[in-house]
Amino acid sequence: MPALVVIACAPSLESQLWKATRSTDTIPAYEAFLERYPGGPRSEAARERLQALYEALGRIESVHVEVRQSYVHGRADREIEGLALPVAQTATALLRQAGLRIARDGAGAADGVLGLRLEGRAVSQPYAPVNERNLASTAVTRRYAGAVLRGSVWLSTAGERLYDQSFDGRYSPPERIDSADFPRPEDAPFEAAFDAIVAPELAVMIGRLYGPGPLVETAMGGSSALRVAAIGALGTLGDSTSVQPLRTMLGETANFQLQRALVTALGRIGDGRATPDLMEVLRSAFDPALRASAAEALGRIGGETAVPLLIEVLSGDAPLVRRQAADALRSLTGERWGSDAEAWRRWWESRGSSPAPPP
Repeated sequence: MPALVVIACAPSLESQLWKATRSTDTIPAYEAFLERYPGGPRSEAARERLQALYEALGRIESVHVEVRQSYVHGRADREIEGLALPVAQTATALLRQAGLRIARDGAGAADGVLGLRLEGRAVSQPYAPVNERNLASTAVTRRYAGAVLRGSVWLSTAGERLYDQSFDGRYSPPERIDSADFPRPEDAPFEAAFDAIVAPELAVMIGRLYGPGPLVETAMGGSSALRVAAIGALGTLGDSTSVQPLRTMLGETANFQLQRALVTALGRIGDGRATPDLMEVLRSAFDPALRASAAEALGRIGGETAVPLLIEVLSGDAPLVRRQAADALRSLTGERWGSDAEAWRRWWESRGSSPAPPP
């Protein structure tokens, strides 16, 4: 009698993802599962659980904000005392835009709890003196010119954790600083790191749970840092319904930080309606960094409408803008003519297209 051979089959990728989704058990986890397996054998169970979590979310009218934050420096993880970033204030502003009431009397007085754990580290590196007073000196000083922030943000109600996301980001020290800057660990750029890493994470959470509406409202008013975070979150979420208000804001604001955030967000969303606005920024913005961002965004969106303008930019813009325009042209066309404006112009005209403007 032949021996019975048992072949163990490895779990399918869907099975593995379903197990991880059930373990995480949050709204984004089920949405990600259904995006990948919309008609799979577990899709009905995923939709049922997702609906139950959204119903729990809909019952939240008031939120208590709980924040735990700590900051250290050095190899021995010495604590930086007295440092507190505006975590609760930022979260509160975003929650209010979503129509939620903030409960300040503890978690027992609220329908839900927004929690955020934040750990930071001051990053130091040696710098040679660069200002005129110290040019004759060979002294090298260590300055705390960078910061690392990591942690997690979650939203829970009645024992259900509806959202749970970890984050980990670094605000890198610049290559050169004034010799008087960042002398102590508490002087490290934690606030700039918070604006770049944590505030966008909070904004993305609001957008994923409550849609783009609260983020659009935030982007239209409030502090500059919070507006930038909301705009960046809209770009991350990629919701095309936010394109028109973002285009309107880009045409109205003269704030460089907002302009650059808007250009980047429109590029990430990738909607062709923004192409004329981005071309106008590339054509007329004063700052080379902003023009470079516009060129990058045009490369992300696709289509050939912007090709003649990008070729024109290669003929005489700042090096940063020319490099980004060359990258955008490669993305849009699949051709590889680098920064050679004349080669791009000959190729474009050889296709029977309208001549690119001369340099």
